[in-house]
Amino acid sequence: EMYYVYHEIHRFINQPFTNLLPEALFNMSRFLVLQMMNRTPKYISKSSTLLTLAKQSTNVEAYITARYAYDRLQSLIVPSRLQEFVDIGVLTIRGKPLQDKE
Repeated sequence: EMYYVYHEIHRFINQPFTNLLPEALFNMSRFLVLQMMNRTPKYISKSSTLLTLAKQSTNVEAYITARYAYDRLQSLIVPSRLQEFVDIGVLTIRGKPLQDKE
């Protein structure tokens, strides 16, 4: 189940386009983050999952969740090809409201 969900997240990170809605990617990445609190299976990247959660949280205006994901990302070793996205996201999220849309 976790590998099936991660497959979509991996495709989102590595391919320029996706056919999934932002809400679907948000829920998939949120599911994986919650599952990975207990254990992290082999071949599932925490940094890719958290980056997807952060990006999609910003897209659906869930800014509290986005801040949480970016805070967790800053404590991880992120691949160099993704580090620029993390740095820009951290700066961007600071300019957003301290509450969610709802």
